[in-house]
Amino acid sequence: MVLALTTIKNSSLMPTPSTYNLLLGIPVFQGMGKTELQEIIAHTKLGFEKHEAGENLQTAGQRCNQLVFLMSGAIALTTKADDESFAITEDIDTPYTIEPERLFGIYNQCRTTVTTLTTCNIMTLDKEEVVKLLEQYTVFRFNLLNLISTQSQRMGNGRWKAEKTNLRNRLARFIETRCTIPKGTKHLRIMRKQLAVEMNMGFANMTKALRQLQNEGLLRIRRGVYDIPRLEELSEEDKT
Repeated sequence: MVLALTTIKNSSLMPTPSTYNLLLGIPVFQGMGKTELQEIIAHTKLGFEKHEAGENLQTAGQRCNQLVFLMSGAIALTTKADDESFAITEDIDTPYTIEPERLFGIYNQCRTTVTTLTTCNIMTLDKEEVVKLLEQYTVFRFNLLNLISTQSQRMGNGRWKAEKTNLRNRLARFIETRCTIPKGTKHLRIMRKQLAVEMNMGFANMTKALRQLQNEGLLRIRRGVYDIPRLEELSEEDKT
């Protein structure tokens, strides 16, 4: 349930220093001057919401018609395979912009389901407001372009890395190429037989390797779930 929603659009509104700092903490507004921010605050519909832990912010498949910025708190992003044979959940901290690449282009449906892990404050910008800001402010335009480009490059580069033979690197690569951020806490939900298929390994050898990774503290095994506390450690190339 949304506890509070405030929409700001008032030409007589006098922004406070905290409002400026709030916007400057969002990547698309960084580098903008005080005058520009004052104009944006006064003439743009900025939605502010507070959500308690366990609430749904978006569902995969719904139409993306706004930018959503995580201002404080933590969220979980869950992405499922098209055949639903596995799913990956990422724990994300602030600041974060949720799927900005889905606002434009051919595919405008959200790819991930997002839920709150803690109490979260978010800010939203409807697509119409985003288009106005893109037309009026060069800094905003380049910031959004850089945000989307970085995400696209990160997803594309991972597919061209050399393949490794051990389970540790294969598992890390499998998760990395399907995540928005290649570090932090991840949760892979998959049956072990399906994981053996994805890893191209025999079931017995894979099970042994998974237990070794668990003994090293690199993952925790639950029924149908593999928790990776720090993906960047699993990804280290100098370990096997």
